Amino acid sequence: MAGRVQAVLGDAPTLRYVARSATYAGKVTILPQTFQIEPYGIALRDGSPWRKPVDRALLHRLASPAWRDLVYRYLGATE
Repeated sequence: MAGRVQAVLGDAPTLRYVARSATYAGKVTILPQTFQIEPYGIALRDGSPWRKPVDRALLHRLASPAWRDLVYRYLGATE
């Protein structure tokens, strides 16, 4: 199998996005195993007046059907 990649280890959302792209659709398989969960975050300085509004906006967005639809569109089934 010279010149072909047999395995890649990386961030799950990125790999799912690439696997669904036109270039690799149907050519790669994402295994269900997770080796290490790496949560994302947004950093704001202590005392920032943006902290609560950003938290509320993110929680509102993450709970919406539109967010789930967007995640499915780009990443496919995630569970």
